[in-house]
Formats: sequence, C-alpha cells, structure tokens
Amino acid sequence: MSLKSNFILVLLATVAMLPHSVLANEKGGSKIQTVKMSAWLGQKENSNRKNVSKNHEFTVNEQIILTIEVATPRWFTGGTRISRIDVPNLIAKQRNPLAINSTERINGVTWSKQRWEVTLYPQTSGTFVIPPVAIQTQVSTPNVRSVSRTLYTQPMSFDVSMPTGKLSEQQSWLSASDMSLTQQWEMSSDELKAGASITRTVTLNADDTLSILIPSLIPQEATHAYQVYRQPDRLSDSHERGAYNAQRTEQHTYVLQRGGNFTLPDIDVVWWNSNKKTLETVTLEGKTISVGHTFSSFVAQYQRWLVGVAILLITLIAGSVLLYRRVQQQGFSDGFHLLFALKNKNFSRLRLLTYRKLKMSQGQVALSTASNSADWKEQARQWQTGEESTSLLMQVWRKVSLKQGEEVATQSQKGRSALTALRKRICPPALTLPEDSRREHSQ
Repeated sequence: MSLKSNFILVLLATVAMLPHSVLANEKGGSKIQTVKMSAWLGQKENSNRKNVSKNHEFTVNEQIILTIEVATPRWFTGGTRISRIDVPNLIAKQRNPLAINSTERINGVTWSKQRWEVTLYPQTSGTFVIPPVAIQTQVSTPNVRSVSRTLYTQPMSFDVSMPTGKLSEQQSWLSASDMSLTQQWEMSSDELKAGASITRTVTLNADDTLSILIPSLIPQEATHAYQVYRQPDRLSDSHERGAYNAQRTEQHTYVLQRGGNFTLPDIDVVWWNSNKKTLETVTLEGKTISVGHTFSSFVAQYQRWLVGVAILLITLIAGSVLLYRRVQQQGFSDGFHLLFALKNKNFSRLRLLTYRKLKMSQGQVALSTASNSADWKEQARQWQTGEESTSLLMQVWRKVSLKQGEEVATQSQKGRSALTALRKRICPPALTLPEDSRREHSQ
C-alpha cells in the first residue's frame, strides 16, 4: 500500500473518532445549540418564557426594565454588545455596564448565562414598539474555537398612560419608587446686612428614575430685595446591586440688596410613588430672614423719601426766613392779630381791629356806612351794642374787608346768576337765544 493511501486511512479514522456535535458544527448543520437568547419587559413571569411580543401597560416616566438573557452550553469568549434602541419619546439607557453572570443545569448540561438590563423611560402616553434589537456575542465551540453570533429579539410593544388624572404631561413631576429631599443653608455672616449672601443647597435622591427626569427644584426669581446666582446643577446616576438611583443637586446664592424682612420661597416636589401607586407631595420650607441696613443701602432704598423730605425742609426754612423778614419789616398781618384775639376771646381788641380794617379798606369809620342792606344794618347794630359772638364777628370782618365797589360787583354778579337761572327754568333750552343774538335784538 502506498504512502498516500495510508495517509487517507489515518485521516478517515481521526474524523470518525470526533464527536458528532463538532462534526456537525464544522459542516454547518449543527444539531446542538451553541447559544440561545431570550428578552422580556418588566418582571419575568417564569424561567421558560420566550421572547415577549404582547402588550404591557406602564405609566409615563416610569422605569421599565428590558432584560436580555444570553446563554451557551460552553462559555463566552468575548464581550457581548447590544445595539442602540432608538424610539421617539422613549429614553433607553444601559445604566449597568456589566452583566449578571450565572449558570444553570438543563437536561444534564451546564449552561453559562449573561443577563443584561436596559432601562426605558417613556415620555408621553401612547403605544410604543421596540424594533428587533441585535445582540452580538462570542462563544466557544466543541472544537475549542471562538465563533461570533448575532441574535435578534422579537418586536415588543407596550402601552403607556398617565398614572393619575391629577397629573398632566405639561406639569413638572417625578416618577420614582422612593424619594428623599433635603436642603442646607449657609450664611456669609451671623448678622445679615445688605451686601451679605445666603447659599441654599437642595438635594433630591430618587430610586428607579434618571437624573435628567428630575424637575428643577429651586424657583429662580430675583426681587428688589435680593439677586439670585445659580450654580450649575449637579446630576448623577448610579447602579448598585440591581438598584438604580438618581440624584439632582441645585445651589442658589442670594445676595441681599436692601434691609428689611424677607422670605425665601418654599419648595414643593410632586412625585408619583410607583411602589404604592399614590401621588405625593414633599415640601421644603423657605426661610424668613431679617436684614440690617448699611448707610449706602439705606440711602438707595429710601432715596425718594429722602429727596422729598429734603425739599420739604428747604421749603419750610425758606418760608420761615421770608416770614421773619416780613414780620421784621411790616409786623404781623391783621389776620394774625384777629386769630390771636379770637383765641384769647379779647372782644375789645377785636372791635379795635374791625374799625381799623374798615378805615383801611373803605375809608369809613362807621359800620353802618359799609353797606346799605337791611341785614348789614342789623349786624352793625348788634356789634355796636356789644354782643360778643364769634360768628357775628366773622360776618362783620368779611364785610369790612371788602374794598369799595367790590360789594356792588358781587351783588350784581349774584343778581345776574339768579336771573340766568330763572330764565333757564321758564324758557326751554331750544328757545333760548345765544348771547350774541340777544345783544343784537337788544340793539
């Protein structure tokens, strides 16, 4: 037998001794599964569950776990990669970079397993469909070779709705399984004055959510009392032993602009407790502070009042100086002497002032000559008989204060007013002639 024939016989014997699975894999017609994959949303109901395609119901902003499990009867020889999930209004993030490794014995064969988790956060209500996700992995074969496999999940759909009718998608709220809210205050000095500062730090920790989904905490509103300076928000997400945690920290510095009592606002956080299925509100109380003035802040705050007071003082001082000079040159006025005599009820002084006023205004010395009316005659008689009445004095003083001709003009004006009123009452407005027409007719 030739050397070539011997070599062929040895090769055939070697091939015959190989396991059936290895032979089948090499020929491409494998009957033994080298890798398998399963995927599901939420909690897995049983260990024999296949890829899930039916609808599930979740709420807006709720954390949904997409679990992908890869198993092989051999071992993994390389890293496993999960393709990106891109669905509108759905945040998908692989927060845990490491797989959960385990083994399971099935039908006498030990399987190595890798479990991967992708967190999903729907942002709106409606039906979401996750397209097939590609899973790339590397496993060993019975002939101790490493092969790459690409597996695809089946399309999965789920429904999303608002957790309660008390919330809206436009409202700021948080969905989490647990939440805590704390704050710290830091003052630049023990005694606050204008120019001092107060720093407020608020931290929110929540489970089963993302930090970017935590709404803004501290309201940013500047007033005349203080200016607000906001530090960049600190966001962090962590994963530990299957628990997902998110944290948001905000820090505002209030620079006090003026003195007085001010209240920094409260903080209200509305959140949906996904464990208890209840809507809850957590409140952090604000802070009432008392701020003292500096000289510059006092002037700045009360500038208008100070200018008004200064103008008033200047006016009073100027008026007092002018009055003093007038008194020095001309003495006090008759009105001042009259008021002083009235206060002291010095009626003899009042009579003297009255006659002097009559002489100066009308050039007369007898009260009866000041007017011809019957009422005045009676008032003059009562005054001359010595009746002491303040009201009578004021009437007489007003009469004698009128200069010659003023009384006649006043009475004439009163007469014209009475005549005009009488004419309007008798004649309708439509029959009343204009003033110019009456003059023409009179001419």
